[in-house]
Amino acid sequence: MQTFSQTILELLRDETGTVGLEYGTTAGAAAGGVSGAVGQISDAVASASDSVSAVLTSE
Repeated sequence: MQTFSQTILELLRDETGTVGLEYGTTAGAAAGGVSGAVGQISDAVASASDSVSAVLTSE
């Protein structure tokens, strides 16, 4: 059984992996358009925060 902190770390790691993929895809599609990539990262960070909040409230 995982500890609470391990679960949080996994959620953050999952979201961070998503950020990396979205950043690469967005940067490629926008031909180096940084603003699009930054927007994707902001969305993913917000998603990570939501995930953590969901876990905290479910405990």
